Amino acid sequence: MIFVACFIGTFILASFIGRKNNESIILKALLLLLIIIDGYYFVLFLVENIPTFINTIITYLHTVTSTLDAVVLVALITGVITLLNSFYSKYSESKNKRREYLASKRETPYSEFIELVNKVSQQGNNRCTYSEDDMLKDINSFNSKLILWGSPNVVQKWNTFRKNSVQNNSENKSGNTLVLIEDVMNEMRKDLGVKPVKKGRLLSIFINDIEKVIGKD
Repeated sequence: MIFVACFIGTFILASFIGRKNNESIILKALLLLLIIIDGYYFVLFLVENIPTFINTIITYLHTVTSTLDAVVLVALITGVITLLNSFYSKYSESKNKRREYLASKRETPYSEFIELVNKVSQQGNNRCTYSEDDMLKDINSFNSKLILWGSPNVVQKWNTFRKNSVQNNSENKSGNTLVLIEDVMNEMRKDLGVKPVKKGRLLSIFINDIEKVIGKD
């Protein structure tokens, strides 16, 4: 009876606070107290009734299995296992198709990012020129595709890089900027089903003696 009264009181008080957008500390404290009381009585209910429920289930199963023919019982178990396996196969197939579809959509913008990094790293080498206008154009193209297809982790890594790159450049911390770029590339590899590599391994493809720039672990 106390549990029912507390549960109804909790519902009414929570509805009142939410509807009126009430910021009263006293009401919120009272609501928390009611929730604790509800939880206490709910746990007591489970402790008292779960053993009885489990015992009832076991007794029922024992009665059923003792009255069923062994062949019928095996057929039922086989049918249940087959049904569960079918559900799992459908779920797994749907999940794999979704992963493959997203990977195909993400491959283009992720490749554009790698190409962007390569162009920046080759700037000034072998008369390679990469103007600021071209760089902004490539970044805008990458951003537009990333908004649609980038995974949450890649978007987060990219935003972290953008926020910190200006500060790192002003403080002459180019090594930190490069590490953030590599973090983005590693996160992209994860999205495409490829394992990430250790610090500096990807950057060493673009930059010689990268260990001297970013330091060793």
